[in-house]
Amino acid sequence: MLQLFRFIAIVWRFRRQQRPLELVSQTPFTVRWLDCDAYRHMNNARYLAMMDLARMDHMFRSRMLDGMRQAGLKPVVVEVSIKYRRELKPGERYAVWTAVSHVESRKLVVSQRFVIGDRVHAEAECGMLFLRRGKVADAAAVQTLLGDLGLMSSPAPGALKIHDAA
Repeated sequence: MLQLFRFIAIVWRFRRQQRPLELVSQTPFTVRWLDCDAYRHMNNARYLAMMDLARMDHMFRSRMLDGMRQAGLKPVVVEVSIKYRRELKPGERYAVWTAVSHVESRKLVVSQRFVIGDRVHAEAECGMLFLRRGKVADAAAVQTLLGDLGLMSSPAPGALKIHDAA
């Protein structure tokens, strides 16, 4: 239920603020007690949930969602790789940085970082396929979608590099 409220807040914030196109988005969050496990840090599963919300926010901000609707494409996450570097504790405010990284054949790879200040707490890559009429869309459809939006023109992996103070 909390996830639903967070999603509604993202949609409301986006619709309220007419923002310019963003190739790298930063979605702010706060660690809630319900996000934590018995060790009083954010549960690993919650990272994945926050990544979902941040990807949706990025799709709004980059106008990718509009392009997907027009092309009849629906995203499906097929793989996630995450490295936990530091814990997130209750009450901490952090941002999830999200950007399109690259395309591997028909799979779109999105890079995400959990950041407080200049410190990376977790970093992840998410692979997504796009479905059209129940079948996996071909590579040309994915390239066209990203090219039309100008999402492949940015050096997204470098844009997500954050100086990480030890």
